[in-house]
Amino acid sequence: MPFPRLLMAAAAVLSCSAVAFAADPLSEQQIRDKVTGNTVTIVTQNMDLAVGYMTGDGKIRGHIGARDFEGNWSIRNGELCFDLPEETFDICRRVFASGQYLNLFTENGQPAGRIQVLPGNHYGL
Repeated sequence: MPFPRLLMAAAAVLSCSAVAFAADPLSEQQIRDKVTGNTVTIVTQNMDLAVGYMTGDGKIRGHIGARDFEGNWSIRNGELCFDLPEETFDICRRVFASGQYLNLFTENGQPAGRIQVLPGNHYGL
């Protein structure tokens, strides 16, 4: 993905600074429906940026910064989970919808990041 497009994607995700979420986290099926077969731009609370395509068979591939990655995603106990071995990145987060964004929270309710979902394999990942 050209670097300017990645920056534009990050700017779009960060442009909405208020964290608002529904009273209840999304169900496993709602999470699956939103992310399967789509591209996600993830910005963590630490300002880490990842862009990935989430396949229907639980694979995710994309970029973290300038590095390519491949890994797995799943939904466990109502949380969206990522396992990216080469990044030593294995987390699960509760998901709340906020307009076009999905807000991520730790199990103790702390904000953990935000996802913007783009339809299909938006960047050809």
